[in-house]
Amino acid sequence: MEDGSLADIQIARVGESDWLALFWLRSAWHYTDTQLMRLCKKEKLELPPSFRKMKPHGLAVCRNGKLTLYPAPHWAAFEDAFMDNILLRTDEEFDSWLKDYLDEG
Repeated sequence: MEDGSLADIQIARVGESDWLALFWLRSAWHYTDTQLMRLCKKEKLELPPSFRKMKPHGLAVCRNGKLTLYPAPHWAAFEDAFMDNILLRTDEEFDSWLKDYLDEG
């Protein structure tokens, strides 16, 4: 992400209600594909092919309504960037937004 944005996110649904997201914040560091695959393996999920070669600053995993963030120290920046505009919605609002987001993507 070199477009001057403060933050960006890309979400992929995994199963009926779970999802993975790559995100980019202002950071000089990024995950490699190998690191992402290890995290997904730990979560017993498969890294979507579209998430390869993306060089994200972090990975968010939502399983059974529980959000896990890698790396955890990015939590405050992740909340600042995404909680008010994407993630702080009712389940129904988020599901509707996510459906629209995935249909457009």
